Amino acid sequence: MRGRNRSSSGHGDERLENVALYHFVWDVPDLGYSWREDLAACPGIYDEGEPPFLVVNAGTGWRHRPMEEWPLLYTAFAALDGLPESILAFASKYGWLGVGVDIAPPAGGQLDLGEPLARWDTEIGKLRTAARVWDWLQAGDAGKLGQHIVWPNADQVRLIHGFIGDRRIRAGDVKTYDRHRSQVLTMAEAAKATPGKMGRLDYERIAGRGMNSHEEEFRKWHLGEVVRPAQLWLVQTVNKVLAEHVSPAILLSRDSGKEYEVRPFVRPHNLLGAMWLQLSQDVSGRRRLRRCEECGGWMDVTECRKSKRMHDSCSARLRKQRYRARKRQEGDGQASPP
Repeated sequence: MRGRNRSSSGHGDERLENVALYHFVWDVPDLGYSWREDLAACPGIYDEGEPPFLVVNAGTGWRHRPMEEWPLLYTAFAALDGLPESILAFASKYGWLGVGVDIAPPAGGQLDLGEPLARWDTEIGKLRTAARVWDWLQAGDAGKLGQHIVWPNADQVRLIHGFIGDRRIRAGDVKTYDRHRSQVLTMAEAAKATPGKMGRLDYERIAGRGMNSHEEEFRKWHLGEVVRPAQLWLVQTVNKVLAEHVSPAILLSRDSGKEYEVRPFVRPHNLLGAMWLQLSQDVSGRRRLRRCEECGGWMDVTECRKSKRMHDSCSARLRKQRYRARKRQEGDGQASPP
């Protein structure tokens, strides 16, 4: 099995009326992946092209359908801590992202693909921020949103997120960022240069006066508003990733039992696109998510009753626990035989 991007294939999965929602399969090598420090990106690749690189171990592989088998995969990805061992465990189970760069062995030889650790760190951070903003929007948590949606003045609104060392960047850092930009960026670079620590700082303009887009929406907002700017930022961010990693297409399908019919569907180019597509389905209301009251994990409750409060497995486990507890009580309450 070569360490190359895999094209998606398989059968369309029709979840919406007259529309096949997605069409995606992905390969995972039987022997997993490994980190390589002795490889280098080909000349001309400068963006996050430094080792270590995640590479495919030689061997065969198996094919799975992550969109169907793990409908909440993007939440697991967003929860990664960015450590090489955590990323390796994730990739060995679900596959790599599919955003590799051309790499060459130190002594020369055939080119292959590898995914830089820095690229994984960047993508985890981007999806984590988007998932958090979506969680806060669902919960109506204006306080959390206000820590990241900021109005430097009456003419623009921005989103600030990132971290320096172990400290998250929040709205309270904006004045420092605006007035002493070089100092804050130097801190971030110093954190990156510290072994075992990373630093990242993003200060994205969402909308404002004089901008080519979204000025009309901006004029409807009041100074200090956070919910509608957060909604716009989330839509912009998701659309940007989908435009790069997901494509609409048409498929010859015989799912209806008739002759071949042409049907529309959505095709992620890679695992990264598939996870962002999952988030887009939640944001657009294509499915409903709710946390299990027992284990705290996410549940897909799109096709379930509105009162569903926990996973079926959690509910079954609780029933067994109650049954065993009741039997023990009944046994303790029985009188001893004469």
